Amino acid sequence: MSRLLTLFILLPLAGFAQDTLKVEEIDFLRQLLRYHPQLGIRTMDVGIAEAEAMGARAAFDPNLKGEYASKTFNGTSYYDYRDAALEWQLQPGINLKAGYDRSLGTYINPETFTPEVGLAFAELSVPLVDGFFRTPDQTRLRQARLSADRSVRTLENAQRDMVLFGAEVYWNWVAASRALQLRKDIVALALERYNQTVGQYQLGVFTAMDTLEAHNQYVKRQTEYTEALMDFQEWYRLAGTLIWENDMFDQFTGGAEPDTSWQSAADLHISRALTNDLTWLHPSVEMLELKRREARLDLLLAREQLKPDVNLSLKAISRADQLSIAGNNSVIGLSAKVPILSRKERANVRKAQFKLDQADLYVDMKLRDLMQKRMMLESQVLQVNELSRLARENASNAGELLFMEGTKLRLGESTLFIVNRRENTYLDAAIKEIDVMRKKRILEWKMILLTYNPQGIIEN
Repeated sequence: MSRLLTLFILLPLAGFAQDTLKVEEIDFLRQLLRYHPQLGIRTMDVGIAEAEAMGARAAFDPNLKGEYASKTFNGTSYYDYRDAALEWQLQPGINLKAGYDRSLGTYINPETFTPEVGLAFAELSVPLVDGFFRTPDQTRLRQARLSADRSVRTLENAQRDMVLFGAEVYWNWVAASRALQLRKDIVALALERYNQTVGQYQLGVFTAMDTLEAHNQYVKRQTEYTEALMDFQEWYRLAGTLIWENDMFDQFTGGAEPDTSWQSAADLHISRALTNDLTWLHPSVEMLELKRREARLDLLLAREQLKPDVNLSLKAISRADQLSIAGNNSVIGLSAKVPILSRKERANVRKAQFKLDQADLYVDMKLRDLMQKRMMLESQVLQVNELSRLARENASNAGELLFMEGTKLRLGESTLFIVNRRENTYLDAAIKEIDVMRKKRILEWKMILLTYNPQGIIEN
């Protein structure tokens, strides 16, 4: 049975189970960070990028090379080639080749003819202009390393987004749970008041209009409770889709509720997040910085390719049975290629420069965006703290007024209409307090995740 189908089957029981799992915020976010498959995919992307960086390093690995070819016809040896060598790119563009060469036969080119014992050789090739400072292989290696670093930043960015989404779902679930309990208590109060009104009506104290008013109020509270239950079930279902730790999910499907005490790990970190501006270390900025470094490498390589292609090769040779560098046994080569117009190369330089300029602008825009977001969040966090204090005070005062009005009703000094109005005022204030606390917790997490990596907060 799929996880989502299990949630839908058990959904009608949400809010009614006797022994329910209490899910605390830190446990909910921790399992989300550890087990959600989307983050698992991003982690695998890091492994793929690191493997590609390892593959790019292969261009600088030493290689063993061997070749053998022989032809004999009617007792005549046409040729007999034997070649073995170690090839190694010591530095970008600088290649070393050392090995053994034996070329014999009646019909081979005299230039390649060797003694019977063969020749040992060591050859060094060096680019003198283009490729002396950087080569395509070197650039690809550096870009592969940058790509691996960028995949790590992508993972960190995904972790922040996932934790923020999880916090939003969790605190909406908490708010829905508290609102549901509030509505449930008010329904019980409305039913009790209706029964008392009917009893008083039978004694001739209240009129039929009072009983109708009490009944209408009871029906209204039942309707509001049903709506609150539907809202709770929706957030319960969504929270269930974010639980990927198997033991917790098994318990969750048996019925679960959040910790409604408003306790949060954000309490330990919000003050530091408000005082430490680390937006320039945000992974989205670092990703763009890495792209800018890649663009700079492309520009440097493009400029390098404007230079003439001049290559020098030096090859020392010796009889295989008399290894010695004495004497004039060597081969020297020099090749040069100088483009006249260099249109392709100049076009590549212009394109690389434009891409680098674009990367600069992207970094500037992201930094500006994060700075503005931080300023806005700082203001909102401070404002919602004051708002939560006022909402809590308002709900408390409205509750006291409702209690006193109910006392006056029992003493015959008030009416049901006034009590219902007080009750409506209290409900509005209590729901407002819940909504403000929900916003407060979500804003705190936004502020914290703008500054810190969630793993350091949640895993510790």
